[in-house]
Amino acid sequence: MKRHQTLTAIAATLAATLLSVTHASAGGANADSGTATAPHCVATPEAVQVTCFDTFRKAISFASGGRINNAPTSARAAADDQGLQQRLASTKSASGYVIAATLYDYANYTGPSLTVWTPRPCKDGNGLDFSQDLKGIGWANRVSSLQPWANCWIKLFKESGAVEGPYKTNTPDVGNYINNRAVRIELE
Repeated sequence: MKRHQTLTAIAATLAATLLSVTHASAGGANADSGTATAPHCVATPEAVQVTCFDTFRKAISFASGGRINNAPTSARAAADDQGLQQRLASTKSASGYVIAATLYDYANYTGPSLTVWTPRPCKDGNGLDFSQDLKGIGWANRVSSLQPWANCWIKLFKESGAVEGPYKTNTPDVGNYINNRAVRIELE
């Protein structure tokens, strides 16, 4: 009897845990993506919630407040689109937020992406403007390439606190020292 009660308690705990994880994942989902783990995500610094989409175009449209709604569907194609890069560098959303950085899971701006938007542009490397912990949003140990926007320079930090950067321009490969090892970014 005691064993049955213990197994029942374990099963109930597992069911409650699974339900809370499923609920938390659904909370970050966008109606267009169907899942919180869709490949192209958008976050604000210190974000608790990340909104994800099934295409890069949808992520950029969301981050720009709908002002850029014709970006390429793939992040790789967007990296080569000079017109899009100029619009990303200068477009504010209706709320005044700007796209400050895009991080990519793989080299050469490929794979899943994380676009970080901030309440204002950065001040050109004169000290910390914004910080983003990548662990809490599922992006720790993933960054392989990046693009800074809105006058921002990007620094990547390892778990040990070691830093690489600042990256001031589009970077198709962050280098072996920090590749897939960043747990936090700073925008300056």
